Amino acid sequence: MLADSQKISRVLKGKPFGNGSAGDVTISADPNTRETALGTVDTTALTAGGTGIADGDVVMIHQTRGTGAGQWEINKVASGGGTVNLVMKKSLAYTYVAGAQIVSFPMNDVTTINAFTATAWNGSKGGLTIICGRTSIGTGGNLISSEKGFRGGSGHAGSGDTDFTGQAAEGTTGGPTNAKYTANGNGGGGGGTSSGETRNGAGGGGHANAGVTGTRPVSGSGGVGGAIAGVAALTTMVMGGGGGEQGFWGSWSTGEGEGGNGGGIVVLISKAVTLTNTIAVNGEAGEAFWSGGGGGAGGSVLVQCETAILGTGKITAALGAGGTGGDDGDGGAGSVGRIAVHHSDTVTGTTNPTFSDTTDDTLVESTSGGAFLLSQFV
Repeated sequence: MLADSQKISRVLKGKPFGNGSAGDVTISADPNTRETALGTVDTTALTAGGTGIADGDVVMIHQTRGTGAGQWEINKVASGGGTVNLVMKKSLAYTYVAGAQIVSFPMNDVTTINAFTATAWNGSKGGLTIICGRTSIGTGGNLISSEKGFRGGSGHAGSGDTDFTGQAAEGTTGGPTNAKYTANGNGGGGGGTSSGETRNGAGGGGHANAGVTGTRPVSGSGGVGGAIAGVAALTTMVMGGGGGEQGFWGSWSTGEGEGGNGGGIVVLISKAVTLTNTIAVNGEAGEAFWSGGGGGAGGSVLVQCETAILGTGKITAALGAGGTGGDDGDGGAGSVGRIAVHHSDTVTGTTNPTFSDTTDDTLVESTSGGAFLLSQFV
């Protein structure tokens, strides 16, 4: 179950879906403001990397990469908005180090998502999209955060008869790393080389499962698949790991045998969620070349609601396939991502992969300022 610190009711008592103060909206572009963030557990001070966060903003703070990757909470800016020195309403539930971001999201009421593409992770912020609608969230178009998560290995060039291990992809523990066949947390390792000018495939990104290790037809090292990351209920929530870059021998150019990017994160918070269009956080396929790049892993979709009508396969966190390598090694496939629904009433529909289903009786709006459970009086 979500921690109390992971619900809007932490900062808006009795209002787990926000207060609707921003009114009815149709969203056709990124609704979030993001800054990098640093802070220490049990304190209210948070240092932002820019001045875009305002007083009164309800925010998610997320350790996207680095120590504690996947930790997150919801909080509110009490003072310091418009500066880099923010004071939060509640003491921080976690310590946030380099690789964390703070994301503000409006308190919408009736909300319609029109087609838009999410902002990609750039190594410092992005890749995390949050939409809140007190009364309802519906769709009039597709929200796409596929390939917006951790970045695949890429970008090498060289000449001459040299062996070269490809670039390991970005994952929970670090950014893309040159000449590395082991994984970066859930980011897949780069393919190695072997005698006889044979190039090995790269590792796929990990998430719900480990990414698949690249094949090695003769010897040497295939890129190691990225590790399992996050948890099914998304109380710890990560982006899909990128796929590693192919191994090289001889002359090559940049942009060949690249790994696929992982999927991003989408969070929907509303009393009633009804999906007739797609919410996609799929991983990207690895590139086929001399040997194959690793596929990116699917990302995360979290829904907090009273009720949800999800449709059939409207939410997807699919894996990216590994690239084929002809006579040389193939890249490993990425993992599927994670989808979780926390709700107090009914949920219908299916997702790909199947969502983690959690009933939470506190996800009920209370006009008296607090949600009271029957169990408190029994």
